[in-house]
Amino acid sequence: MALSKIVTKSIADDAITIAKATGFGKIGQIITAHVSANNMFSTTSTSYVDVTNATVSITPSASSSKIFHSLTFWQGKSNVNTTWYKVINTPAGGSAAVVSGTGTSENETFGGGTSGAHITYDFATKTWNYLHTTNSTVAQVYKLQMRVDGHTSYINRVGAGTTRAATFNWTVMEVLA
Repeated sequence: MALSKIVTKSIADDAITIAKATGFGKIGQIITAHVSANNMFSTTSTSYVDVTNATVSITPSASSSKIFHSLTFWQGKSNVNTTWYKVINTPAGGSAAVVSGTGTSENETFGGGTSGAHITYDFATKTWNYLHTTNSTVAQVYKLQMRVDGHTSYINRVGAGTTRAATFNWTVMEVLA
């Protein structure tokens, strides 16, 4: 692979020096929550409930840092339905709040159904990526919640196919600013 030289003639030297000195855009720390296929979760609740084991905590080293989230899991179902998800953040000593980007109503949140009506094999990937600004250096606890419009939805499991399962991964990274 050939390397290319990027000409920085139009960028002031002090701007480059400041970016190098402050470490802007570098990753400060990475925390991962990994839930194996043996720890499946299901709900029939039409109100939001906490997803067991779907919690991750990180303490930013600077109030200017941002927290990047990468959340991936699989959803199954017992019948045709729609499932809704949101992420709650509770800073140490603070109150729980919905993280921007997951909304306060269904038209602002992430979710959806699985494709088709074959409950033994339908499995849908759910992903959420978001850059959260905390403006704080206290521990930030993030929790996934879900609800259904009807029937049962599963995380880490195909509906009727209890031997078919997957894993849940949630990675948070502190981006230094």
